[in-house]
Amino acid sequence: MTKRRWKRMKVLNKTTLFLLSLLVFLITICPTTILADNAIHSNLTGWQSKQGTWSITSDGKIQGTSNSDGFYMASEQHSNFVYEADINFVNAKDKAAALVFRSNEDGSKAYVANVDRSFGTARLFKFPAVGQFELGSSPIQSKSSYHLKVLVNGEHILFYLDDVLIIDAQDNTYTSGNLGLNVFSSNVVFDNVRITFVEDREPGKGGVRAPDYYSEQYRPQYHFTPEFGWLNDPNGMVYYEGEYHLFYQYYPYDRVWGPMHWGHAVSKDMIHWEHLPIALYPDKQGYIFSGSAVVDAHDTSGFFNGGSGLVAIFTHDANGKEKQSIAYSKDKGRTWTKYAGNPVLPPIADNDYRDPKVIWHEETQKWIMAVAGGKFRIYSSPNLINWTLESENNIYTECPDLFPLPVDGNAQNKKWVLSKGGRSYIIGSFDGKTFVPETNDIPMNYGPDTYATQSFSDVPGGRRIIMSWMTNLQYASSLKEVTNPWNGANTIPYELSLVTSPEGIRLMQKPIAELQQLRGADYTLTNKTVSPGTNLLEGHHALQAEIEAVFELGTAQEFGLKVRQGESEETIVGYDTANKKMFVDRNHSGAKLTGRSEAPLTPENNRITMHLFVDWSSVEAFGNDGKQIITNLVFPQFGSDKMELYAKGGDVQLVSLHLYDLKSTWRDDSQAASPAKVLLSESKVNLPLGKTTRLSAIPFPFNTQLAGGAWSLGDAAIAEVTTDGVGHALIKGLGEGTTSITFTSGQLTATAQIEVYKSEFNTNLTKLVPQGGTWIIRNGLEGNAAGDGFNIATEKSYKNFIYESDLTFKSGVAAALIFRSNDTGSQSYVANVDRNMRTARIFKFPANGNFELGTARIDVKDTYHLKVVANGKHLQYYLDGKLIIEADDATYQEGKSGFNVFSGDVQFNNSYLTDLDAPPKDLSGVISGPQSVQAGKPFTLNYGITGDTQSVYQSVYAQDVTFTYDPEQMEFISADSLLTDQKIVAISDVTKNPGKVRILSAMVGGDHSVNGEMLALHMRAKSSSPVTALISLSDAVVANGTGVEKNIAGTSYSVQITAITTPGDTNGDNKISIGDLAIVASYYGKTSKDPNWNLYEKADINNDGVIDIADLAALAILIIG
Repeated sequence: MTKRRWKRMKVLNKTTLFLLSLLVFLITICPTTILADNAIHSNLTGWQSKQGTWSITSDGKIQGTSNSDGFYMASEQHSNFVYEADINFVNAKDKAAALVFRSNEDGSKAYVANVDRSFGTARLFKFPAVGQFELGSSPIQSKSSYHLKVLVNGEHILFYLDDVLIIDAQDNTYTSGNLGLNVFSSNVVFDNVRITFVEDREPGKGGVRAPDYYSEQYRPQYHFTPEFGWLNDPNGMVYYEGEYHLFYQYYPYDRVWGPMHWGHAVSKDMIHWEHLPIALYPDKQGYIFSGSAVVDAHDTSGFFNGGSGLVAIFTHDANGKEKQSIAYSKDKGRTWTKYAGNPVLPPIADNDYRDPKVIWHEETQKWIMAVAGGKFRIYSSPNLINWTLESENNIYTECPDLFPLPVDGNAQNKKWVLSKGGRSYIIGSFDGKTFVPETNDIPMNYGPDTYATQSFSDVPGGRRIIMSWMTNLQYASSLKEVTNPWNGANTIPYELSLVTSPEGIRLMQKPIAELQQLRGADYTLTNKTVSPGTNLLEGHHALQAEIEAVFELGTAQEFGLKVRQGESEETIVGYDTANKKMFVDRNHSGAKLTGRSEAPLTPENNRITMHLFVDWSSVEAFGNDGKQIITNLVFPQFGSDKMELYAKGGDVQLVSLHLYDLKSTWRDDSQAASPAKVLLSESKVNLPLGKTTRLSAIPFPFNTQLAGGAWSLGDAAIAEVTTDGVGHALIKGLGEGTTSITFTSGQLTATAQIEVYKSEFNTNLTKLVPQGGTWIIRNGLEGNAAGDGFNIATEKSYKNFIYESDLTFKSGVAAALIFRSNDTGSQSYVANVDRNMRTARIFKFPANGNFELGTARIDVKDTYHLKVVANGKHLQYYLDGKLIIEADDATYQEGKSGFNVFSGDVQFNNSYLTDLDAPPKDLSGVISGPQSVQAGKPFTLNYGITGDTQSVYQSVYAQDVTFTYDPEQMEFISADSLLTDQKIVAISDVTKNPGKVRILSAMVGGDHSVNGEMLALHMRAKSSSPVTALISLSDAVVANGTGVEKNIAGTSYSVQITAITTPGDTNGDNKISIGDLAIVASYYGKTSKDPNWNLYEKADINNDGVIDIADLAALAILIIG
């Protein structure tokens, strides 16, 4: 060893000691990653082999081999969950494989759900395999692959094979433990090994309610919601021995629809609910679909030994075959026994055969069952077990409800009401066998967010009280993105009556009187004039409230109330005097949902009454004492708590107003002395680059005060924060990217996400106006809607035109270009992409009659290029450059252009209209890129074409472009296509002709519009001294599909090359010190893929595109010397 090498080794030893201490520091501040876990197709971690041979395949699957039992166990422990995996037996003689759960660390004490091909069975059993260890078995078809899934909740274990329930068991030997995999005498590959988490408790067993119980964002405060999981139809609503029972369609393992259970809650007043354990679980006969419950007061069923009890009647659904079954309870609904002779009504030829509603018919002394889903059918029974078909009716509905009501309170004059799922109703007569309609369908609720309405049975005093599932089938599942840990709510209870009106006998629906116990202080106004520009509710704030207002019509064209107001949010409940309609407008109500709902409402004595119930995520509006109802979900931020009385186009007289704050039915906040948690006025801050917004911390409960606090940012390169009073912050966007902001007050913290983005949208459309959905300009025009959302330009488009746009799905189902449209998109042509249907279509709004003009199959992906050519009545639709639909239609000759998104989050960009009737314009090249670059650094320039697309030059199939530059100042590295179907077919050899590069490209997937960026040129700055470098497009030719060529006007672009700075001097103080090391450490883990890499690149000491331990080591050596 030479002295020189020894000296260097001593320096390295010093450096090594320094780096070891540095690594200890970094381990504490930098997230660690278990590479093996990340490589596995599983969301479980800490995998270890306990027996047998286990490995991870190159594509992330788990492979296990053992001649006896082999176990591979994850380190996590859980109680309630869904656990599933795909399994594939490698060899024909392989015997068995299994999911292991609620296990000890090595699998010797555990539940096991296996498939055993040697015995042709699937089994659910326990280790150790002694005594009564087997919980169930089912024959299976022998094949090579299966999908295994277990649903585990409390003592209930459901085992699904290929998504079919095969074993339903109850056992409480093990209540929690590890999860793992098992093989027996087999070589098996496991894939997609996943757990979906369920709260580690059963509904109704949550113990003492915490001070912040039911305070999640958007959590209803006086509407019924499950503690966690998915809720849909209300079921089995019945009053028995002092309690109201509410059952409901329930899936506790996720926030979307799944195998249905019956959840259960009870109440003394229909307002304050107590959660009880799940009443009915799926079984071998199928999922537990909707139904009803009755009090069998005289033991007609024989289940109650001469006493009384509850009987539930429900639909069993198995593989689309529906049948009616029953269960009974002898202990006030706490436990349930399914009838051994189920089903009591077997499946019929009509697969739509569900939702039994059972009532007692006094006149015939029989039980009556109304079943629908398909045809409306009536059955009768003396005992709830043996049923006789009495009639069929060509009425089609789901969730029927059938009940009598007195007209105008006259018990001698009753009519029967058939509710069709709460969307509409029919008035008629019923003789115990046949329902005879006397009216057509009459709307029951004009809002979009009620369905599956049911009424309580056996309510004291003969009251008829209903509740509905408060959502819409169109977007219910997508609300999982908004609400957590639950999805689904019920309306408040409404009390029904029949009254005689000028239109005939009609249903009245009013909030039940029991809700009045929730009222706080009464703020009252009487005989006030509401004028434009004034607000009589200035200074009043509420997230949950009841408002009763009586207006006397004046000169105002529109008037009403605005609730849940914030800087950019509000929900409007108004009255349109010209059209005599009450409406709810939620186009600016917050996350996800938009639209306007209208109900006809005629003034009475020149007056309109509005009765509003406002909650954290809903507004229910009753017009003229319940003659009309509009129910809407809304999702505003916590900071949107203002309200307003308003008038447009004149004055309106406010006869009276009562405003009540409403108490929560889930907590008592009145005695709170200090905050239990902190909420933020916004959970996610979307902030354009360079703009500033305000964020507030809100103490919860709301009657408490914050004792100071401080704000902290995750990444100071993305945003800056300044304090604006106690609990308030001003946030300014500095750099593109995502970070977090946290408010801390004592032990309480609250965090919001911040996304800073460029507010850029490449388009020549002007004055776009949203017509439903949430729209922002974020790297294009981004639209988000649960149903249909539109954004329409205010100016008319050209008569004949080309309209095109890039389209990127961030999530969701469908999106479209709208053209020749009215102001709202309701009358228009639509060129859409629907990923659910795997189709592209041209159709017309309104979507009735012969509205579809053409359809084509498509590949499902995230990005598309849409182009429409509208010339007279001839319409052409190009997708990714290929003509897929041609149609002739003259319904709309002119109109406006815009965009549509349906049930998703979509970005539009490079959206241009071109006038086909305008005289041609010359095409020209465009080069764009950075303004400056450091010597020695790589940089990228984008090349494209701008100009009108005319006649033979409206599309490009090939192009030939040449760029020139000073080879002493910059060098060409490579080029990439910026278009999916454009291929670079040749690049000249720059070594033979330095400073000049020629590129030939061709569109292999169809044509492409002339407008837009096409090529990325990757260059490197060479000059060692500051200089302004120039690159020029010296020659360019494009050709269309017929071979016609056209020259393009050249262009040039200049970039400032700056001098090289001292390597390692990251803070620019002309020295290398511990300050520079701190900056590198703070940027640890950043890569060149980060949108803010230009801010972090200075810390990349070794220029490898990632800031890691090598950069810290290199800088440490420079510091030590």
